[in-house]
Amino acid sequence: MKLVNNGMKVQYRSGGSGAVRTMPYVQYLNYCNQIMLSCCALLALELALAF
Repeated sequence: MKLVNNGMKVQYRSGGSGAVRTMPYVQYLNYCNQIMLSCCALLALELALAF
């Protein structure tokens, strides 16, 4: 994964060795935030069930 166009886009390979794909950096950050919020929700659920 690397930044292109002065950091405006993220370039990566699908599956690590597939076709080269690009997406806007803002969209990449949005996906990362969604994953983090999902992890936090899962942790909260597991803690609620444990206690």
